[in-house]
Amino acid sequence: MANVGKQFEADFKDSIPKDVYCLRLTDSAIGFDVAASTQRFAPKSPYDYVLYKKPMMYALELKSIGTTALSFEGKTPTIKPHQLKNLRKAALHCVAGFIINFRKSNNTYFLSIQAFDEITNYGMFGKKSISELDIVKSGKAVIIPSRIKKVRSTYDLSELFKLAI
Repeated sequence: MANVGKQFEADFKDSIPKDVYCLRLTDSAIGFDVAASTQRFAPKSPYDYVLYKKPMMYALELKSIGTTALSFEGKTPTIKPHQLKNLRKAALHCVAGFIINFRKSNNTYFLSIQAFDEITNYGMFGKKSISELDIVKSGKAVIIPSRIKKVRSTYDLSELFKLAI
């Protein structure tokens, strides 16, 4: 059975309407067994998905969190610095941000990279993580409705596709 993050990604992908172009950017395989790999360099995926629903493109990083917060600093952050950098770059041209699934509350949100930066005051005050409460209090997140089917989930992405730059 796949880990919960991969299950979330599969459920998300299965929820994408047929009229939406979807490109999954591949992750490097070195991340699974770094010690056994002879590979010295592995490209990092800038984010997980590129979606296109006319007339808008979306650059998305998906996160499924079993805790109450996402870290973006420290030794093993949930959100990697290269993901932040690439989402900021993409945001100059399209809607860019995170689809965040908090498993404890079973709530899923879209949070733009601009809203992330505003909420975290990125680089200021030593804040190293962002909680679901931070996201909700900000009023800047879009709730992605979900419905649990027996075991897996289905997501209503219509709110995401209403976003404009």
